[in-house]
Order: sequence, then C-alpha cells, then structure tokens
Amino acid sequence: MNKLINSLVTGLVFILIGAGLLADRFLSFRFGWEQAFPILLIALAISSFIKAFSGNRHSAFWGGFLGMLGAYFFLRNYEFVDAFWFFEYWPVFLLAFGCGFICSFLFYPADWGVLIPAALFTGLGVLFLLDSLDVFENIWSTFWDLAESYWPIILILVGLAVIGGSLKSRSDRVGR
Repeated sequence: MNKLINSLVTGLVFILIGAGLLADRFLSFRFGWEQAFPILLIALAISSFIKAFSGNRHSAFWGGFLGMLGAYFFLRNYEFVDAFWFFEYWPVFLLAFGCGFICSFLFYPADWGVLIPAALFTGLGVLFLLDSLDVFENIWSTFWDLAESYWPIILILVGLAVIGGSLKSRSDRVGR
C-alpha cells in the first residue's frame, strides 16, 4: 500500500512539474526550473517521510534534509527570503543537515547519538547564516574584547569543576 502511495505521489509531482514547465513555455505563466526545483525537493521529502512512517527510520533524515532545502529555495523564489549568492547561503546546507538529524531523532527517539551532530550542524548553520547576514558585525568585536580581558574565568570554572567532580566521587566512595 505504501509503495502505491509513493508511486502516486511521485507520478503526480512529475505531472504537475511537467504541466508547469509547458505552461511556462507556451503561456505567460512563469514556472521554470527555478520554481520546479524546490517543489521536487519538497515532494522527495514527503516521500521520505512516508517511508519513515512506514518503518524505514533512515528515510527521516533525508526527509528533513530535503524538506529544509526545498522550503528555503521555495521561500527564496517568492522573495520571502533574500536571494543570496552560494557563498552567502551555504549555511542553509548546514541547517538542512541539522534538520535531517533532528528528524531522524524524532522518528527514532532511542537514538540519542544523532542529537550531537544535530546540535553541531544546526548551531553552526545558524551562526554562519547570521554572520553572512552581518548580524554579528559589532557583536564579534565586543565578544573578542570581553574574551581577551576575562578568559582566565574559564580556568577558574574548569578548576571548580575538577574539584567538584573529585569531591562528588569521594563522597560516592565514602557512602558505599
């Protein structure tokens, strides 16, 4: 039954994209590859999520990854998001990887290990995307000025953590 649904969704997507491309060519309807590409990505994401719901948990990653990219390019095409050059929007790919790992965790919550790359990719993607949008222009200089002055606090915190861990392990040994 799921194979039938996947085939129907895939066939319907190809029919709609083909009809849109024909309308672009022969009518005054604007629908080219730039508009079809995000729809194809979203359709592949939906197909992957259908597979994930049917038990193939590895498809959830690709559903999240392709869905995030499709949503970004769709929003970019209709000017909800500014159109960047590749060197400015590559962090979206990091976000897509992070979204893929998050979806993988949501479909298989026992696999806590995927949250590490999810946090890493999502955090780096957000950080680099905000940097490419020049959000950090003044924040970085302020951060580095503070870090340059107060970096010894990190040593104090590490020392406190070592002492606290030692005291905790000692109290655990005494309690036995």
